[in-house]
Amino acid sequence: MFIRCLHTVLVSVLTMKFKSSSGPLNSPNLVGTLQYFSNAVDGEDKTSIIVPNNLGLNPTLNKQLKLSVSAVSPKVVAVRKSFEVVGGIVERFSTDGKDAKLRECWKLIEKEYMDFLQESSQLAIHGAEIIHDFLESVLPYLNSSGNLDEKCEELKAYCGTLQEGENQARKFSKTLESVATQVVDFREKWQHRVEEAVGELKDSIKRLEDDIRELGRSIHDVTGNVSELKSPKSNKTEKEKLKKEQQHESLQRQRADKQVGKYSENITSNTDGLRIVWNLIYDDLYLIETHLRVTASGKGQALFQQRLAKLPDQYRVLKDALERYSLALSMEPCTSERSFFGRLRSVFH
Repeated sequence: MFIRCLHTVLVSVLTMKFKSSSGPLNSPNLVGTLQYFSNAVDGEDKTSIIVPNNLGLNPTLNKQLKLSVSAVSPKVVAVRKSFEVVGGIVERFSTDGKDAKLRECWKLIEKEYMDFLQESSQLAIHGAEIIHDFLESVLPYLNSSGNLDEKCEELKAYCGTLQEGENQARKFSKTLESVATQVVDFREKWQHRVEEAVGELKDSIKRLEDDIRELGRSIHDVTGNVSELKSPKSNKTEKEKLKKEQQHESLQRQRADKQVGKYSENITSNTDGLRIVWNLIYDDLYLIETHLRVTASGKGQALFQQRLAKLPDQYRVLKDALERYSLALSMEPCTSERSFFGRLRSVFH
C-alpha cells in the first residue's frame, strides 16, 4: 500500500513538472526511466505520465544540418552549370598545345566532382537505409527485456558502422576541398595563358599593321602598272582581314577570362557549401557514436534506456538529411544542349 501511495505521489509530481510537453510517452522506441518505473510497480503501463519533447542529443546541430541540406539542390545546379560554361570556353580556345593542356586539366577536375556526386548520393541512400534498420529493428531489441550485456556488445559493434560513415563523410569533405583548390589553381593558369595569348596577338597585330603600311606605300608607288598593283592590294586586304580577326580573338579571350573568373568563383563558393553539409554529417555521426559508446558502458537497465531515449530524434534528423541530400542530386534538372550553347553565345558575342 505504501509503495502504491508513493507511486501515485511521484506520478503527480512528474506530471505537474512536465505539463507543458506534447503528450504521453507511448512509443516503444522512447522508453525512459519514468515508463520503466511505472511498469515495475503496476506490471503494465496504466499511467498518463507526460514527458518533455525529445529534441535529440544536440538540437542546434540538427537545425544546422536541416538548413544546410535544404540548400544542396541550388548549389549542385550552380556548380554543374559553372563547370559546363568554363568547359565550353576552354574548348573554344583550345587552339594549340598550351590550351589543350588546360582543357585536359579542366576535364579531370570536372570528373572528380562528378564522381563525388555519384558516390555521395549512393552513400547517402545506403546510410539512410542503415539508420532506418537501426530505428525499426535494432532499437526495439535494445528496448526489450533482454540481456543488458548482450545489448551493450551489440551497440559497441554497431559503432564500427558509424566510424565507417565518419570516414566517408570526411573523405567527401576532403574531395570537395581538393576540387575547390584545383579550380583556384586552374583559374590562375588560365589567367596567365590569356595574358600570354593576348600578348602574342598584340605582337602579331603590330606586325600586320607594319606590313599593311608597307603595302600601302607599295600601292602608292606602283600606280602606273595595273599588273604590279594587283598583288599589293590583295595582300593588304588579306592582312587587314587577318588583323580584324586577331583583334576580335584578343577581345574574346579577355571577355572569356572574366567569365572563367566568375564561374570559377561560383564553383568554389558552392562547393564550400556542400563541404559544410558533409562536415555536419561527420559531426552528427561522431556525436551519435560517442553517445552509443557511453550508453554501452553503463551497467544499469534504467540508465541504459534513459540514455537510449535521447537517440532516436537525433538519428531521424540525420536519416532525413541523407534522404534529402540524395533526392536533391537525383532531382537535378539536366541541362539541354540548346541552353548550353546559349550560354556560350552570351560569352563570345
